[in-house]
Amino acid sequence: MVGLPAAGKTIRARELAAEHHALRLSPDAWMIPLFGGPETDGKRDVLEGRLIGVALDALRTENRQLRDALAHAHGQLRVARTDLGVEEAS
Repeated sequence: MVGLPAAGKTIRARELAAEHHALRLSPDAWMIPLFGGPETDGKRDVLEGRLIGVALDALRTENRQLRDALAHAHGQLRVARTDLGVEEAS
């Protein structure tokens, strides 16, 4: 999910996860408890990489709901990039 700070992304993500019994992987839920802040010396990048690994492992177990959610998120990211005029890396 993509949006401005305080736009309600986390609240909506929690609602969707509860409604669909889905796995929600959020670096925000881990950064402050683990490191004391949302952006700490590149640790967020490492954490996000680990969460992507968890998501890929879940996909390998053929978790259809997660696969659909990731596909949807990828589509939203493409739209956001287009709206912002950002080219995708090849």
